[in-house]
Amino acid sequence: MTPARPPSQPPKGLHHFFVIGDWGGVIDWFDRDANFVPGVLFNITFDCCRRYAKATHPYTVEVKSPKTADHTKKVFASHHRKKVNSSDTWAQFNVSRWMCYYAKKWDPEFIVNLGDNFYWGGLNVQCGAPMDQVQDPGFQWSNIYEVMYSCDGLEGKQWLGVLGNHDYGGFMFTNGWDQVIAYTWSTLKFSTGRWLQPALYYKCPVKFNDFSMDFFFVDSNLFDANDYHDTSGHNICAGTHNYPSATCGLSGPVSTEQCADWFKNLWDAEVKWLEEGLGSSTADWQIIATHFPPEHGLDQWRRLSKSYGVDLLLTAHRHVQEVHVDDEANILHPTSFVVSGGGGGITSEAVPSENGEDDQYGFMDFTVSKHEIKITAVSHGGQVRSIKCLTQRLPGDDHTQEPRSSFWHPLDLRDVEGSSCRTLVGWLQ
Repeated sequence: MTPARPPSQPPKGLHHFFVIGDWGGVIDWFDRDANFVPGVLFNITFDCCRRYAKATHPYTVEVKSPKTADHTKKVFASHHRKKVNSSDTWAQFNVSRWMCYYAKKWDPEFIVNLGDNFYWGGLNVQCGAPMDQVQDPGFQWSNIYEVMYSCDGLEGKQWLGVLGNHDYGGFMFTNGWDQVIAYTWSTLKFSTGRWLQPALYYKCPVKFNDFSMDFFFVDSNLFDANDYHDTSGHNICAGTHNYPSATCGLSGPVSTEQCADWFKNLWDAEVKWLEEGLGSSTADWQIIATHFPPEHGLDQWRRLSKSYGVDLLLTAHRHVQEVHVDDEANILHPTSFVVSGGGGGITSEAVPSENGEDDQYGFMDFTVSKHEIKITAVSHGGQVRSIKCLTQRLPGDDHTQEPRSSFWHPLDLRDVEGSSCRTLVGWLQ
């Protein structure tokens, strides 16, 4: 793959990218009494030539507003909780507006998308459709993605992504996950050309003038693909919800009975590919992006991280924002990992506050240089919740490198009273 986009910043210095997961809400939904509520229609005006290449003058389009998929209802016993209407109902909108605000401030090079793009069950089309006939079922692409993240700071910034379990269907495998890949080449009039997911797994080298990064994007939905006899709610291969003749055609899975094996074979191929790619990487940073957090397949993640010096693992799936660098909860230490599953597509694990003083919804900014990465977690209220810093992990090492530069400027912390990075004082000296 080519770099996400040519660096627009000075030859040496700081560069940013954003991370978000579990972000796509629903346009038509049911209320708590199971009454159907259609999406709210509203008009939005675009300036000429900025979003649609074919537009020659300002114009207004009618769009539907997405709401957060409600996982707090009593029917979801393990997730049932109090609902905070201002934060829970419009979580995706709240997060997206702060992404736009900080994008103008920090100018990210690209966005890493960790999957679960559309709740509840991904794109509402059958898998196996022609890849050159991308569809926009129920305004999902146009309203939940394109319009929601249409702003100056995000304009032209590519979204590099992976699939989550809900992109396959949540508890089935036959929704339009292959259409998510096909949208990479979409010619639909509203497509901004930012979407980039050319395959289920792929490598994206990102090269700056003074350092480089290798991103490895992999599908980890093996961890939600059990035998079709397994009737648990989280099984995209379950015979309970997949109809007997379910198939995605030649690309697979070809049947419910072979579904679990299809995902296992995919994972085995990915692990081999990761070993080859990580082993031959000469980039300054090796970063893996996937949907499931590392407690799923922990032994393999630990082996890969140590053997090949993986510096950072980007994950989602759990509907909360977590940053693990040198804390006790870091099960991959000294490799760092984040969970950014609070993008607002579905209600969070715990009760959020009304003003965003929590880690239930949000996105993350990564400030990168040759030797250090700074992770800034931003909430749905725009608050900077934490700042943590990391250095590289070399293959075979049980520790990371000592900080080698002092590029963190005190003004980087001007918005966060009392915040500090690991050994920040030493770096500034």
